[in-house]
Amino acid sequence: MLVGPQDRTHESLPRLHPGARYGISAGLGVDYLSAPDLANLVNATAGASERVSDFKAMAEFFGAVTIPLSDEWLLKLDYGYLLGSYSMPSAYGLTDYALQVHMPTALLQYVLADEGIYNVVAGAGAGLHVGRLTTTYYSLEQSYTAVGPALMASLEGNTAFGEHLFAHFGLLLRLEMLGSLTDSGGQAPWGSAYGTSTSLSMAGVGVRLGMTYYF
Repeated sequence: MLVGPQDRTHESLPRLHPGARYGISAGLGVDYLSAPDLANLVNATAGASERVSDFKAMAEFFGAVTIPLSDEWLLKLDYGYLLGSYSMPSAYGLTDYALQVHMPTALLQYVLADEGIYNVVAGAGAGLHVGRLTTTYYSLEQSYTAVGPALMASLEGNTAFGEHLFAHFGLLLRLEMLGSLTDSGGQAPWGSAYGTSTSLSMAGVGVRLGMTYYF
């Protein structure tokens, strides 16, 4: 069978199949989360002159390793580092609240499309996350931690710059079921005028931008 020039050109195009290769990803993101207990704690600042919303935009740094299990299924080991802050002015001065959350998560992903120069995958998973809240009032600083399970669902795409380097785009859904905040002595901050303790439970969506390198 004769093969024309156009057919030979098509056959010579590389099939990159990034979804079937090991990959590493890294980048930045923004998460928009509802944290009602945390907002109650900030609003309960003595002499507070403002109020904050339950919803808060927070920055995220992330890195991930993708391990192919087959042509269609992937195991993704994801780590996100979430940062958020509040500053509450009051009649007694300014109180700062700084939040840090370590978010390691294992996800099972399914390859929805793999066209060589791009792929699209969706997945879900869980992890054990650790949050830390630091309050600062003048020179007085106090830290509290909370630990708990978390669920994450993701839809992501990677589009090629070359055979190995790809641009990464991601959409996330998060449910953080972190427990109550306590300090090193086991004492909890008070989350409202009614004396309830403060959990770091949060839920919301996120967007990620970064790079992926496939081996």
